[in-house]
Amino acid sequence: MAKHYHVLVGMRGLYMPDVNEAFGSRKEAEASARAYADQMRDQGDPVSGSARQGYLVGDDYSIEIADCAEADCLADLEAS
Repeated sequence: MAKHYHVLVGMRGLYMPDVNEAFGSRKEAEASARAYADQMRDQGDPVSGSARQGYLVGDDYSIEIADCAEADCLADLEAS
């Protein structure tokens, strides 16, 4: 199975993330995470952290990248 990455955005703990996007490379995933962080900053939300380590948005939200090798996720990558 090919390793890929998910950008997860949502309430801390990410039990039910608001965003779950799959990317074929870590570089693409980090660019997406940075874009979400920039968007939230532009909306006035305090954002701390980095794409590599994850972002904390205010007290309740986070943006994280997760490694994955599950085959089901790859169908989403191939469709885009």
